[in-house]
Amino acid sequence: SSGINAEYGDRKPLKLIAKEVDLFNSVKESFDKIRDNYKGKDLVDLLFEFQAWMIQQIEVIKKNFCTELDFDFMGVDADLQAGYCALLTNQLRTVIYGIRIETEKYAVSGHGVVDARQCPHCKEVWIKIAGCEGGTTCGNRLDTSL
Repeated sequence: SSGINAEYGDRKPLKLIAKEVDLFNSVKESFDKIRDNYKGKDLVDLLFEFQAWMIQQIEVIKKNFCTELDFDFMGVDADLQAGYCALLTNQLRTVIYGIRIETEKYAVSGHGVVDARQCPHCKEVWIKIAGCEGGTTCGNRLDTSL
């Protein structure tokens, strides 16, 4: 039998994903240690620059991952190869999710909107544009019939 299942027994791609995610996470942990040295606008700039760099690194890591495993996204294994790439990408994005939330809050507050909130359930960041000052439950929408 040919293909990725016969060649790797489904283990090599998963091991490589785990290795790449661990390395990516160690970069994020190093960043977390040094970011305490920055305050105010310098911290905000640092967060945006780090996020942009990490997003670029995701593309580099994906390319190297596909090259190392000789993925061509053709034939019977195309869907499986795409699935491995999606798994890698999603796990890497999860590592920097907290940075994304922080930068979204700064971006929103920089545009005159200061009431950005994060849902405690789905973690989505949203902006209160109208309504009460009390808590808002995920799924409640602005009543536009008024």
